[in-house]
Amino acid sequence: MARPNIIQIVADEHHREALGCVASSQVSTPYLDGISKHGMVFEQASTHSLDSYSASMSLFSGRFPRAEEKAVTTQWLPKRLKKAGYSTAYIGTASGCPAKAGFDQTQLVHAPGTSPDEDDDYCAWLRERKAPASVLKSHREPKEAPAPVSQEWNECTWIATQAVRFLKATHEPFYLTVHFPQPMLPYSPPQPWASQYKADELNVLAGMADVEPTKIGQKRLAWYLGLVSHVDSQIGRVLGMLSAQGQTNTIMVYTANQGHAFGAQPKDGGISALAVHEAQSRIPLVISGVHKQRRGVQSQVLAQHTDIPTTLLEMVGLKADPESDGLSLVGHLRGEKRVVHRGAYSEMLSGSMVMRNQEYSLVLNGDGEAEALYAHHGARGALARNLLGAPKHIKAQAQLMRATKQRLSALI
Repeated sequence: MARPNIIQIVADEHHREALGCVASSQVSTPYLDGISKHGMVFEQASTHSLDSYSASMSLFSGRFPRAEEKAVTTQWLPKRLKKAGYSTAYIGTASGCPAKAGFDQTQLVHAPGTSPDEDDDYCAWLRERKAPASVLKSHREPKEAPAPVSQEWNECTWIATQAVRFLKATHEPFYLTVHFPQPMLPYSPPQPWASQYKADELNVLAGMADVEPTKIGQKRLAWYLGLVSHVDSQIGRVLGMLSAQGQTNTIMVYTANQGHAFGAQPKDGGISALAVHEAQSRIPLVISGVHKQRRGVQSQVLAQHTDIPTTLLEMVGLKADPESDGLSLVGHLRGEKRVVHRGAYSEMLSGSMVMRNQEYSLVLNGDGEAEALYAHHGARGALARNLLGAPKHIKAQAQLMRATKQRLSALI
């Protein structure tokens, strides 16, 4: 069988509940739902870092951010696929593309409001097309409100356009990463997406019960969901090109560099801070197109960014990086075996670390010393209690400490 093509789609700050295939969802994402229907949704997936650049490095290196910082050499996924005969390209936000990853070609755009003095490929495209001056201004000085310019000039629309062009011109097999700089702040969806959701009919997304959402209102949530639907529509354009070309041997991966807490503020110094972290570190992850994989499955196994390159390498018949911090999910996708991480690791912006499983989160300081243990279950407010050392929870604490020692020995 020929080696599969690979399309990896990444979004910025996509909350795990903002998918149409999630039971409690209020958002319409028909194209992502289609990928989910033919693939597997990992409901316990997490990023390794709340820093966008560091999170992106793990997607291509297969290593925890701190491990990559110490590494002498790294077997970057794009370089390995290129050596195996793949045409590789990265199209999307500049902060998500480490230069050393080694893509054949790149098309870059800075996230709205972050453009430096020099132009990126998107700005150059605007000038070539003689776009109205208001377009460049809205890109460099975005305001939280419906976008004042047509969606044809939007950054996400441009990214999808470049992706379609790549698919038209490239040879197979190919590896394409598309990284949208949305639905992150500031919420500025173009029409018709800005008006798609009625603010008075929306509820704050799940997972925020123990925090005070002081910065998220109904109108802002409507704009956020509008951005999600706009990104989904652009994914539809990419899928449409695949269909038009009759390409059926393609692995699809959808994820986010990090989740989103909508500016929620801790009510106190306990679980509220961790709840914000959970909202930011938990991410959507969908994988489809793997040969003989199970379809329409919602998995509860722990999955992480570092698992993605390890999984893709196995799928194309290449050996995994022996220094990788990820595990291959191929066996789990096919139902052959259940891949279980003892714990999922992520870094907090404060410098602390969190090792979590489906039921507990262990918070550690920068030296790897346990500072707190929180349970994900129980009555409202129960998570505000630090359970470190509590006899009833000592087994869970010991399990997560073992996971810390086994998986983070090179980092601490």
